[in-house]
Amino acid sequence: MEDKLAVKEAHIRSIREVCSKNYSSRQIEAWAQPPYSDEMWERALKTQYHQLVEVDGKIEGFCHATVHEDGTGEILGLYLTSKATGLGVGKEIALQALEYIRSHQPKKIIVESTLTAKGFYEKLGFKLDYEILDHKIRGEIIECFRMEMKT
Repeated sequence: MEDKLAVKEAHIRSIREVCSKNYSSRQIEAWAQPPYSDEMWERALKTQYHQLVEVDGKIEGFCHATVHEDGTGEILGLYLTSKATGLGVGKEIALQALEYIRSHQPKKIIVESTLTAKGFYEKLGFKLDYEILDHKIRGEIIECFRMEMKT
């Protein structure tokens, strides 16, 4: 719980610093206001996988994953600030999340990838599903891709 504010700040910085290469300024501003209620945060911490990334003692990213009741594993989010990109930590925390998911013997593993992260997830072994998703966030469409990995 004590890292909630730092994680929120890293999340917003990642969207603004990294994802802005692939989305418009209007999309970024709508997207960079994620809801963070204490109840949602506490529930996620108790029931889902979280890994934080620190660079020089400051939180610069995170990975969030879960295994749903239907047996589907999912990487719910992997966000790094520009300070943490290019260091190999994204791959490292994604592999740790996948290890966590696989330990629960999922039926399949999915991710809803941004335009920015699509190539990253393909390198990890995810394949583009038939769906291209248009998430509507505060009136703006954020194009994403549903991707799947065989278990």
